[in-house]
Amino acid sequence: MKNNQSYDLIGITFSLICGIHCLVTPVIILNFPSLGRGIESPWLQFCLLTIIAGVFYRSVYKSYKNHQSKATLGLGLSGFVILIITYLIEVFSDHGEHHHGHAGHDEHLSIAMAIIGSLLMVSSHVLNLRKCKCSESVK
Repeated sequence: MKNNQSYDLIGITFSLICGIHCLVTPVIILNFPSLGRGIESPWLQFCLLTIIAGVFYRSVYKSYKNHQSKATLGLGLSGFVILIITYLIEVFSDHGEHHHGHAGHDEHLSIAMAIIGSLLMVSSHVLNLRKCKCSESVK
């Protein structure tokens, strides 16, 4: 179970990094446009999502077989789906044109969705840590 605990801590860390990334990217783009392009890169986002998915599978999904906590699994899956949707919206939206009017609202919604997804992932890993510790003490 110690190895699983490490995966949960890694999952919490990368989920928080993902949420922070979504918060600070617009600020960095406005203040440091050349640096912002690298941070806004779809490849960076894809790499973060890939790590988050792998760690989630290794920790929460595999632990579900032992603790059977649907809340733990559901929070993580919901959070990951939200992160995927947010990523797809970012990738397929048109960044090349300057939009007026509702574009700012769309960006705020996208950031809010990503933060919610990240927090759901963190919650899932925290619950998984608790459920695994409870399962250990029962054995």
